[in-house]
Amino acid sequence: MLKCECATCGYTVRTARKWLEQAGAPLCPIEDHGQMQHEPLDDDGPEPEE
Repeated sequence: MLKCECATCGYTVRTARKWLEQAGAPLCPIEDHGQMQHEPLDDDGPEPEE
């Protein structure tokens, strides 16, 4: 789970990496605050087997 935070008011949520990759960061529930910022999506996952 990765932390997403509103830059305007500080509201935070945690969401799965899958949803950040597929749909992007969630929107802050407060009107006109827009899309939330999130922790970087690093590519340090396990290497695929050959």
